[in-house]
Amino acid sequence: MFRIKPRLYLQTKGFPPSISAHVPAPLAPLSLAGLPKLANFGESKRLADGWITEQTNKMGIEDEKAPTFVQKPKLREDAEEDIIIFECVVAAYPKPDVVWYFENNVIKKTDKLTPVIKDLSVNRFYIALKLHDPEDEDSGLYRLTVTNKKGDATGSIKANFRAVEEHDP
Repeated sequence: MFRIKPRLYLQTKGFPPSISAHVPAPLAPLSLAGLPKLANFGESKRLADGWITEQTNKMGIEDEKAPTFVQKPKLREDAEEDIIIFECVVAAYPKPDVVWYFENNVIKKTDKLTPVIKDLSVNRFYIALKLHDPEDEDSGLYRLTVTNKKGDATGSIKANFRAVEEHDP
């Protein structure tokens, strides 16, 4: 008995990328059991050169998905740089749009406020709002809406930056 390993090919031209698994024709009628499992398999077909192809057009990426919080919005302080960071992690496909609000007013990028969105991994995104040099007037309700064509998710954080007076005993 001899063993022939299937060949895997990654097609990166166009979107979405695809992966193809090829098994020599003499083994094809037996089984494709030795192949790695790929999500969302497409059709099987016999090609003119005697190969059988099983293909996925999404390379294991989940179907389109509305945004959901993997890590709920939270507040973190970076005391070294005097920055407050509102942050969360969202799962979504396709990549979502993010809008931040302060007291129901849309936040625009300024020297004081910096929105951030970074890809963490496939379909996971780090979303943050950096508030530089927080002051009393920055206290209030911060809200974000994360949206793609499949839906949206909303989160909020109440922040209080009011100075606390120290009293000597």
